Amino acid sequence: MTDNDVFEESLDDDVNSLISKILASLREQIQWVLAIESGPVAPEVDKMLAQFDERNDYHSIVLHQRVIDKKTNGLNPQELQLFISSYDLIIRLLNKLGHRLGLVILEDWINNHLNKLLNWLDKAFQLVERIVDPTESCSPKEALKEIIQLQHDSEHAHLMFLRSLYSADRGARVLSQAEALDLTVMDIIDQTSRLAQRALVLFKIMSR
Repeated sequence: MTDNDVFEESLDDDVNSLISKILASLREQIQWVLAIESGPVAPEVDKMLAQFDERNDYHSIVLHQRVIDKKTNGLNPQELQLFISSYDLIIRLLNKLGHRLGLVILEDWINNHLNKLLNWLDKAFQLVERIVDPTESCSPKEALKEIIQLQHDSEHAHLMFLRSLYSADRGARVLSQAEALDLTVMDIIDQTSRLAQRALVLFKIMSR
């Protein structure tokens, strides 16, 4: 199936299916970002990032149109719009992160820190999927609680990282690049927590 087939198929999806596709697409993109961070940047990476940009933007447009056309499958339009806003911001941040990685060679401990944050981000997105599609082993409230804990853990790791980063003279380029990458991942984690909270409200309202 080509990307065009995927896009055409999405036109016929209901909102719930679109949201599931959105979360799966973002998780796939996070996995690619993890691969970029963990090793040499392959030539096809820019092409893959561009495909994610196109796919995610397309899903966003389709969701926005569902709100405009009032075809939200029982989901509150205002809450759905807030959910889309968080999703749009995460798209932009992931794109920025993917294109920044690999621009400068960083020390192993910096890469290890970024890898830890990205794995927490991946875990947080797994939990957002559990809010949208609950399982017996993980309720939406339990998933949100775990996401908030991951956010707190990442904030602590972020502060410790900055303390270590500025404890030695590492050169302006390395400092600026390392801090920018760290802050971008932190922004994505924060927005993922917000997305989870909005998803919980959105699907609670639908279930009433």
